[in-house]
Amino acid sequence: MDAQAPPPPALIEPAPPRVNAVAAQEIYPRDAKERDLCASASHPDWLYLSIPPLLVAGAIALDTQVFKYDWAAFGGTEGSTAVRDLGPALLGLTWGFMIGSFMPAMPKCSPHFVSTVPAEGQVRTPWALALSIALLAGMTAPILDYAIIGPVPDSWNDGERVSRVLLAGGLAFGAALLPYLLPPKTVRAARELEKIRATVSGQGTFVSYTLAF
Repeated sequence: MDAQAPPPPALIEPAPPRVNAVAAQEIYPRDAKERDLCASASHPDWLYLSIPPLLVAGAIALDTQVFKYDWAAFGGTEGSTAVRDLGPALLGLTWGFMIGSFMPAMPKCSPHFVSTVPAEGQVRTPWALALSIALLAGMTAPILDYAIIGPVPDSWNDGERVSRVLLAGGLAFGAALLPYLLPPKTVRAARELEKIRATVSGQGTFVSYTLAF
């Protein structure tokens, strides 16, 4: 006897397309909000870049003209180590902030290419570059301090000279990371744009490339 014919295969309807999902080829801003955010992130934050050099210039003036000669400013003969240490402290803070603010204030988006986090997650982070820049700021701040103050008075003991190096270097290292905690408008807009795209992308699977700054 002939075997019974198998039943016809069941028809499987294709899933409806995800209109809001981010496709791999969607490298342009998709709506008005994304265009506005990309426009904010596509130009340097000039205000954020112009303030730190002014702060550094003020710290240099105070370090060389006031705090170095604190005994003359306050009418004393020996002076105060704590007052003199304010010079390298201010210089370290302002110098580190200036060095660390350059990269975050640079453009983070292009009208022709919007960075999107891939489905497998963000595999590149800015912290490696941020730490490298912070180390550079920490190493150069003591050199700058001793270059601008000129000849060191004989009354400064070894402990004070070491404290100047530690204050300038340590505070410069920490201040170089401040732009990531108090970000410029370029970083804020880029983060908001990334958040929007990450939320939309969670609705489906896609393949994409990222552009890291």
